[in-house]
Amino acid sequence: MRIPFISDETAMSEDQVLDIIEYMPTRDERQLLRNYMKEENGESADDKFVKLSECEKFMIAMMTVKHSKSKLKALLFKLQFRWCIQYLAQDMRSIENACDELSNSTRLREIFRIILGIMGTVSTSKASSFSLKSLQKLNQAKGLDDKASFLHYVVPVVKSNNEALLDFKDDLPTVAAASNVDWDQCVSKLDELEIQLESLRKLALHQAKSDKVAYKLQKSAHWNASEVQINEPKSLDDEVVLLHSTEIGMFTLRAIEQVSQLHEQVDTTNSKIFGVLEYLSESEGSKMKPHELFGTISEFCDNFDGARADV
Repeated sequence: MRIPFISDETAMSEDQVLDIIEYMPTRDERQLLRNYMKEENGESADDKFVKLSECEKFMIAMMTVKHSKSKLKALLFKLQFRWCIQYLAQDMRSIENACDELSNSTRLREIFRIILGIMGTVSTSKASSFSLKSLQKLNQAKGLDDKASFLHYVVPVVKSNNEALLDFKDDLPTVAAASNVDWDQCVSKLDELEIQLESLRKLALHQAKSDKVAYKLQKSAHWNASEVQINEPKSLDDEVVLLHSTEIGMFTLRAIEQVSQLHEQVDTTNSKIFGVLEYLSESEGSKMKPHELFGTISEFCDNFDGARADV
């Protein structure tokens, strides 16, 4: 019995494949079933098979399939891969766009300049910069009436300088969404996909070589199975040709290309993250995570809008 890789991915759902994998026989169960199916006392294997439960019959059937569990896991990977790649690409774009928005917003830069100026008037030392974490404290520092925060004093100054600056949040449409993205988790998930993809590549190569053996046997009028040999791919080009010969191999090649593209995007995104942290005067050794960076900016925007509404 041979399980082909299903071309119509709607033929089985992800949950159905998971259920089948769950009921695959364990090593001990396989051994018990083999012992049970041995012909003895005049009772044939067919007679014994009829007495089995449906679950046990399923296990017997799956035991006749070579690499059945690996093939089912490959099918599950194929079903999950598309949406997983889409979500990863979407989260990466969100991080990149948020970085670009922070770097390119002249209004945010002007707001920070005004805040520094006000800090300079109320402090004995001239401030040249402030940390991102200090943004969170601007809404906590209260005036003499213990009601108005530092931001309540900032809003009128900003308005008197340039009223258009009050809407600086419009320059940052992606920042709030990016604060919900765990960048480390994205990178880890991509690494996990790559490991799973390597297992799929090996299985696809085995499938391609098996199909090639079967084809040669069918074409030979007089053959001996032990004489048929398929050499391992000698080069990357040979491997690509072999993978092109099966559907699962073609999927594997496309998946490898997509994962490779996302790895390149990871490098680009990391550069932008470091650039934004440097731009916002975070130290080179800063351990601030991207979601913390965007969460801090998003919180500052909300606090500023709250103070603006009060004023």
